[in-house]
Order: sequence, then structure tokens, then C-alpha cells
Amino acid sequence: MKPITKALFLLLLSPVVMVSTLSAQKGILTMHQTAPSTGIGGRHGVQPLDTLGPVEGGHIYLFEVGPHGPNTAPFSLINCSASGVSGPDSLGNCYVVSDSSGHFDISGLYYPHCELDTSLVYLYATQGALSGINNNSLLTAVSLMPVDCVNLPTVSGIHIGDSTTVAAVFALAPFANSTAIPTDGFSTKYASLSALSTAFAAANALVSGLTGDYVITDSGTQEQMNALADVIQPCANTTGSTGSGSACGTLFSDATTSYITPTDLYQALLSMAQSPTNNVSSLFGLISSTPLYGPIPSSAPSSWVLPIPSAPTISSLSVSSGAVGDSVTISGSNLTYGSTTPIVVIGGVQATITGTPSSTSITVTVPTYAITGFIGVYPGNYASNVLPFTVTP
Repeated sequence: MKPITKALFLLLLSPVVMVSTLSAQKGILTMHQTAPSTGIGGRHGVQPLDTLGPVEGGHIYLFEVGPHGPNTAPFSLINCSASGVSGPDSLGNCYVVSDSSGHFDISGLYYPHCELDTSLVYLYATQGALSGINNNSLLTAVSLMPVDCVNLPTVSGIHIGDSTTVAAVFALAPFANSTAIPTDGFSTKYASLSALSTAFAAANALVSGLTGDYVITDSGTQEQMNALADVIQPCANTTGSTGSGSACGTLFSDATTSYITPTDLYQALLSMAQSPTNNVSSLFGLISSTPLYGPIPSSAPSSWVLPIPSAPTISSLSVSSGAVGDSVTISGSNLTYGSTTPIVVIGGVQATITGTPSSTSITVTVPTYAITGFIGVYPGNYASNVLPFTVTP
């Protein structure tokens, strides 16, 4: 999760247990390429071109994923009456603040029950200072925990890093809220929470939420993920100005599509995940001549879709729009890889598969509560690319 630091605050998805001396429900906000002396893991395949320190003054929120349908606001879980809590902010949500070492602690500071105990939870972070640079609210990120609300007390630590954020936005693209929702995050209908859990697992199959290290061993995928983190670095390492010609202004302009006009780093990455062929060369050109993360591809890829070997790929849809109950056939490759019962998500809601799915074709019906958004396929712990789909009245 990078918003809090000069670099990108990475999403963390997995049994968030930090590999460090931190205990209880403590965490750390930091940016680094090599494992620091505290023992918190670094990343495989990263060049030690730079070493960034902890993020001081980051605002860390704890949210329950909105369970009432796609594109619904999350529920704040931090108890504003608890000692050591800051806020509320302009939206009425409270948060904890990271100290000079980047550490924070949410132990005992959140409500013991969620609106729905089986809902998933995530951390949301914004602002903070690193090396004397104060980042504003456009530097945001999330850290997802693969436990539901009732099991939140079992989490023993939280590691936040850039590689986990990249993994999360690509794995959770069909569940992401639109920018109309004031807080970045994810939502679904309560009946589709198991599908959202599968998406969390898909992200953790790319990067470990425990250490921030790559789980995926394919070098091409690692290089592309490194490049994605490098694209946002010029903006992350500033005070956040979006004026003409500024690093952030240029990034947001290049990442703008008909679906998203980014206003923070998380949204810029999400835009690249949802529209992976948009302005690829221009975005790749934002990478510094001495990139922070590497190795990276020698030239701009044709698409930001992660080149995971044997990963499910959607090539086309039989229709690009439809009403609830209409049929949609998804064509592609490896659509059932690793599972004979893949999960299909349309507009943030799990769809019902009709007939027998194959590796090249799956037919589903548009589910109730689905909204205009994106279609994604999850066979096992794999996430496909996404394609846009309009839900009509």
C-alpha cells in the first residue's frame, strides 16, 4: 500500500502475519526493496537501487467490505471512542496514525462485530511522510486480510508493501468500487462473499501477504509487476501536485479511461488493470531511467495483463451488454484451469454458470444486483483479465 509512503502502499492479501518482531495486531507502513534489519521480508528479483524508509503520519483505516451490493460504501470499524484513535475525518471515519518508525497498532481499537460477521475486511491508508516529503490524500492504498470479521482477532500482524497492492488490483478488478464512492475499496452482495474470498486467494498466489515476496515464480510476470510499481514511482515520490506537467498530473492523465479518471495511485493502478491496453507506451515511458524496482521488460508490453503461464484469459464476450437473466458466453483460454467449477463475476456479483464450462467457453446468466462494470473469471486461485460489460434495465 503505497499511498502512505513516497512510493506505493501495497495491498496485502493473505493471512496477514508479519515476518518480524511485531506482535498482536500491529503493522508497519514502509517502502523497501531489500529486507531491513527488523526482519520484515523484501521482494525477490528487486534491484537495490534505492531503499525507502518507514512512513510516518500515515492514516490507517479498517473497513468492512460493503456487503449490500456492488459499488456500496465500506463500513468503518475503528471505534472513534477508543483511546489512541484519531478523527473523525470529513466522512465521519476514524483511524490510527503510524509513528516515526512506520508502526501502527489496531489492537482493541475496532468494534467487536461487523454488520455481517462473514464479511471480509481491509485496511485503507492515506497520507504520511517519508524522507521529509509529505504526501497528500491522493496517495492511497489498501491492505486486504483474508479473514472474515469474526476471525479478525486472529490476525497477528500486518505487512504493507508495493507488490501486494499491484497483485490486489489485478486480482480484485471486478469487485472494485467506482470512483463515485468516496473511499477506495471493494464491495459485493453478501451471497457473493465466497467469490470475493477466491479473488483474495488469487492475489496471494501472486505475492505473499506475509512477506511481500513473490509467490509466482515466472520471471516475465515478476518483471511486469515490477514495471507497474515503477510507473507510479515518479508521482509517489512527490508531494502530490497534479498540476500540468507534474509527475502525478501526467500519470493520472495517461491512466484516464472512459471508466476511471484517477485521482490517487490506487485508482491509477486499477485503471491499468481494468483497461490494460490503454496508453501502455506512454505509461511505460514514465518509468525512471534508474527504476526503483527491477528487472523490468526491456520495452513497453502490448498490454498490462499479467503474463502468467497458463492463466485464464478472456478474449471476447458474446454480447457486451445485457439485462439481469440474459445469457453471456465468455470465450478465451484456460478458463477452467485448475478447477472444473470456475467462478464468474459480473459487475461485482457472482454469476450462475449454465451448462458445462470448458477451457475455451463459459456461459452464464447476468445475476441479480449486478451493475455495469467488468467480467472476470476465477478458476481456482487464478484471476483472468477483465472485460467491460454494461448491465441494462
